[in-house]
Amino acid sequence: MLAREHIPIWIQDWRSRDLDGLKDIIWKETVTSFTVDENFWTACIKSCGEAARNFRHDLYKTFVEGFLKEESVWTRPQKVVDNYPNIEEEDWVKFVQYRTSSQFQQLSDRGSEIRTNNEYSSRGGRDGYRKPDQEKESQGTFESVGTSDVLSHALSRPEHKGLVRGQSKFVKPSQYFNLNRSSSKDNEVQSMRREIEELKALVRGLCANKDVAPSIDPNNVPTVDQHNSFKASCSAQEKQHRVYDPPTMPVDSQECKLYIFDEVQGGQVLVAFGRAWLESLPTDTVHGIPLGEGNVRVSINVPKLKKSPLPIPTYEATTVEDAINGFVAWPKTLVELDTKVQQGVQQQQPLFDFNDINMAMRPLAYYAHSSMHQGNQIEVPIPYTIMTFEMPVFLSFEDIYEFINLQEISANCILVYMRYLEELCRINGQAEKFAFVSPTLISPVRTDTEDAGMRDRADNLISFLRDAPKGRLYLVPHNRGRHWVLGVIDPWEDLVLYFDPLREKKQEDFTELMNM
Repeated sequence: MLAREHIPIWIQDWRSRDLDGLKDIIWKETVTSFTVDENFWTACIKSCGEAARNFRHDLYKTFVEGFLKEESVWTRPQKVVDNYPNIEEEDWVKFVQYRTSSQFQQLSDRGSEIRTNNEYSSRGGRDGYRKPDQEKESQGTFESVGTSDVLSHALSRPEHKGLVRGQSKFVKPSQYFNLNRSSSKDNEVQSMRREIEELKALVRGLCANKDVAPSIDPNNVPTVDQHNSFKASCSAQEKQHRVYDPPTMPVDSQECKLYIFDEVQGGQVLVAFGRAWLESLPTDTVHGIPLGEGNVRVSINVPKLKKSPLPIPTYEATTVEDAINGFVAWPKTLVELDTKVQQGVQQQQPLFDFNDINMAMRPLAYYAHSSMHQGNQIEVPIPYTIMTFEMPVFLSFEDIYEFINLQEISANCILVYMRYLEELCRINGQAEKFAFVSPTLISPVRTDTEDAGMRDRADNLISFLRDAPKGRLYLVPHNRGRHWVLGVIDPWEDLVLYFDPLREKKQEDFTELMNM
């Protein structure tokens, strides 16, 4: 489709530099609809070029070749007008002019001549291909050569001449069978062996002179800041030397009570409940900032006094409420461990089995293992168009773990995905057609009565949709228990669509909310 829509039928050479602009447009539309690595740019563009060439060939064979002596050949056939409206009359005239020119006829004759000289049937194009090695037979035994293997002979059915079984469509027989594939691998093995021997010799030399310490430049001593970049990124030096071992859950933590010192009351005041990491070091970081002496890493799970100031505030969090479900530094003297929980580190199974993780998710798993298992989080800003006010969402290690292992995901993951979809709609000019509603606006809340809670949720949704423009659809994810469903609302038509991938009965909670 992309080849037909964007590549003119009158072009003569897809390799021309004048077509780079069209290639960029095709690539942008491809990566917008599909997740494609940039390394596949050449393969993608080559595939589009082949598709466009085949399309032009079909047009010529169907509508031009048999009608060269008729005047109607210069006018678009009705089938072309109906099926390919993007082909203009001017494009068709240029196409016929080139296909009936002496230049194209010479090119076609040259390709036909090359094909007649081939010993083997070829579907590799007008330029032919390198001749394969001759089949060898020795003493009545069969030797597999190229696509002429045991399977094709047993089935009495030759393989496709332009493809190689088990390889991608871009791997040709001439590329696969006529290359000495073992030579490069053997050279690599020999090079690695030489490096190993050199390293062994170096280690033996260091062991023999272990009493001699190497000199150190005092101006080049690495500091903590050099190895702990701000936020969730990591330094280039760490990336270069990092080895990804199977990660384990950070379990050296214990439930605790968190206090602050109140000068007015002249004593400690309990402000929250959470967990404390007992073996925190002064050089350990929270969001890129070292803990310092006498402090530990804590997470706040249940606040008691939300407006109380943090003993060690940051530019992001100054009160207990700001640090809920996040990690902060806390003085050890103001942390009371829960004696009901057994202390110590418990051995658990590795979090990720990288061999079982989808290739597309492995970079995320590596990043979570290397940069997040010590408490760091990923900050993602959520615009006011989703939340009614701008605020960041912090993805924790647990969020990433649940997502990669296909478990029940949190609302934070849904919010981040909604932010991505909204950005995609904006780029593609669909922002006026689709909008997204945060699941937190309609999530259940604790009130004195169930009716009051339902009314508050309905009021939140009504307030969000009050100024909705006509023609815009609002996507509302909802999770009443352990399963996410999707509602699509058209406020102007009083229409609500309900989507459930499990095809279960509609949730009564969602239905009641939409009816209010």
